[in-house]
Amino acid sequence: MIEYRELAPEEFDLIPSDVLDGLKLPDGVRVAGAWDGDKLVGVWCFMLVGHVHCEPLWVRPEYRKRGRIIPRMWAQVLNFTREAGMGAVLSVISDDKPETKRVAEFVGAEPVPGKLYIYRLKEKD
Repeated sequence: MIEYRELAPEEFDLIPSDVLDGLKLPDGVRVAGAWDGDKLVGVWCFMLVGHVHCEPLWVRPEYRKRGRIIPRMWAQVLNFTREAGMGAVLSVISDDKPETKRVAEFVGAEPVPGKLYIYRLKEKD
């Protein structure tokens, strides 16, 4: 019979490394687990998006062509990311923002295959 319980942080190393795709779980993450006896058979990680979400980006229009502002702010963001123990930065860029897409490509970000989905909690949840 499958049992369901939250993993304790000291159990995170039971999650197969390929499941996390090399990313380190950040502090504050919670992991829902499915167990068959003492064997972990499923996980679903819950992370506060604020730990990895990198938006908005803004530079005054008259400063946008100077060329060094974006790379230097990006270096700061990378430091924030490392200090938070994260292995990736997430940004959601809508199709009507081609200038933001260009910045993402400039810093080396790549599009993630698939589509972004959201589930909005309902009263009955």
